[in-house]
Amino acid sequence: MKLGFETADGQRVDVETAFKNPKHPFRIAVVCAMWLTGFDVECLSTLYIDKPMRAHTLMQAIARANRVYPGKDFGLIVDYNGMLKSLREALAQYALGDDGGEAEIVAPIEEGVAALADAITVTEAHLRGLGFEASRLLGTKGFARIQLLADAVEAVYTSDESKRRYEILRRVVFSRFKALLVEPSALIYAERHDNLEAIYKSSASGATRRM
Repeated sequence: MKLGFETADGQRVDVETAFKNPKHPFRIAVVCAMWLTGFDVECLSTLYIDKPMRAHTLMQAIARANRVYPGKDFGLIVDYNGMLKSLREALAQYALGDDGGEAEIVAPIEEGVAALADAITVTEAHLRGLGFEASRLLGTKGFARIQLLADAVEAVYTSDESKRRYEILRRVVFSRFKALLVEPSALIYAERHDNLEAIYKSSASGATRRM
């Protein structure tokens, strides 16, 4: 690991550079201290914490997953130590707003799940407006699924505007679902998410064939 990773052209890339690149296969890192408080990875979306932390150290740690990045709605902190009380104490000490109130940077996981459900509903409504009912894909397999996906793609390609709108809506669904992969309550939306992704991928392959 100290030597980093070898690239296709025989060069080497260090582990820090590799982890900051969202396209590199090095996507999971187990760290003790240094990367928790001083390592900026904008694309990092999920942080698992299994060690007690307080005050500014805790604030710096959760900030690892709180960087702004395209396609990333929020950072997800998976807490194995029940540190919400410590976090609120740290917020009261280090993150007071201009009005002296506590800055609220922790949103309940339920809000993230609700946001995912809303994004899926909006995307399915867009398809419905184009003449395709996404619920028809639920539980389908084989040739029946292939035909329904083809029908969905035809609906999406009604116009360039409808296609662009679908791509934007689908991107929101994908990013919100990705941020909740470790949350069991979000799994009830997995099939609907997967169907929307399948339509997008079919649309992309259809676009390639049309060129």
